[in-house]
Amino acid sequence: MLSEERNKAMTEAKTNNIRDCKGMSREWITNEIWDLLIDTVWGTKEWKDKSKKTRQNRLKAKEGSIPKHTGGSVPFVVHAKRMEMYNSVISQKYGEDSSSQPEFDLNAWIEAI
Repeated sequence: MLSEERNKAMTEAKTNNIRDCKGMSREWITNEIWDLLIDTVWGTKEWKDKSKKTRQNRLKAKEGSIPKHTGGSVPFVVHAKRMEMYNSVISQKYGEDSSSQPEFDLNAWIEAI
């Protein structure tokens, strides 16, 4: 949220320097806090260096391609299949009516995976 707001402010101010955005009122944050963030965080050399480094790391090629999305250690397709199996086990065990099914059944989950 803050990065979006920061980028929006720089676009509105037609600048690439966040310091030029001091005093710009934002709907959801006081000018005092906004300016404080610019002075003590976004406008500092340390933050700019860290931001540049993390951006470069995100763009680095990994195994021949640039990573565009990370969905955790379990691929989405695998997780979807596990959930499908879990729902099937729950339906068999408790019936199709979701009101008679528990919020979570550990034994059903273990059986499904």
